[in-house]
Amino acid sequence: MLFIKLFLGVLALAFVIGFGLFLGYRSTHLSSFSSEQIVIAYDNLDEYGSSIYLVKIFPDQSQIEVFVFPSDVKIDVIGGYGEYELRALYPLTKIEKMDDDKTVAVLSFALSSSIHQVWTTDSDLAINQESEVRNLATKVLQGKVHTQWGILQKIKFYQWLGSLRPDQIKVKSFDSIEQWTQYQSGFSDSQLFDCSVSVVNATQVAGLAKNFSTVLENSGAYVVRVTDMPEKALESSILISKDSTLCQESLNMALNIMPFSEKIEESEDLYETYRSDLVFILGEDLGEFLEKD
Repeated sequence: MLFIKLFLGVLALAFVIGFGLFLGYRSTHLSSFSSEQIVIAYDNLDEYGSSIYLVKIFPDQSQIEVFVFPSDVKIDVIGGYGEYELRALYPLTKIEKMDDDKTVAVLSFALSSSIHQVWTTDSDLAINQESEVRNLATKVLQGKVHTQWGILQKIKFYQWLGSLRPDQIKVKSFDSIEQWTQYQSGFSDSQLFDCSVSVVNATQVAGLAKNFSTVLENSGAYVVRVTDMPEKALESSILISKDSTLCQESLNMALNIMPFSEKIEESEDLYETYRSDLVFILGEDLGEFLEKD
């Protein structure tokens, strides 16, 4: 009898300690949950819902935004593919056997916003209000929405989303890409103003720098210069000021829409040359990917 009491006492103590460690784990790791911009698309053309979603997660601000687009809206697709319905875009990248980097780049240019990853689903999510956004975390946890996250990230997302107040969950619908573009044109991120960005077109493709910079600006980057250079470059490259410590977010944003592993070089006199902390030189590799026939 004494042994049973001792065993139950040790078990109870272990439970209390374990629960305390869990709470400590939760509070520590939820605060480090990374910001994400995610497109939720459909796996195939045979089963699809009425909408495509762009989800923006801001853990530092305790906020999530879901932007809803009609799945049958027409959009010009980079790479010379012409016009497609938005719902067909992700299946197209799979048919063309694009890797994850190219898929993310295609969808970023389609929505004129730098995204981090693509989630997929086989059923209509019908996210139109705050309560339905909360259900998204449940569907992610259940595997009904397919993500690249492991189980711990899914659990953290479920806990984090469940902790938000209704006013921290935003849902906004758009009838067309034109409406979305107009909405984005008024967006800026003051946290990125300390990193000035230049975009340089070193290709024969007219308007390449303008298209690239538009996606960056719509994502919140502080673009101060868009120009062409007479010398052409076969490969794209990135120059970053050696003294700059505030450009990582803008750099990551651009890497999401560059479907290749670009070389990054530090420069001591970058600001004197370009009047910018971060410079993207767009080469023929990017030009061919965006404009191929």
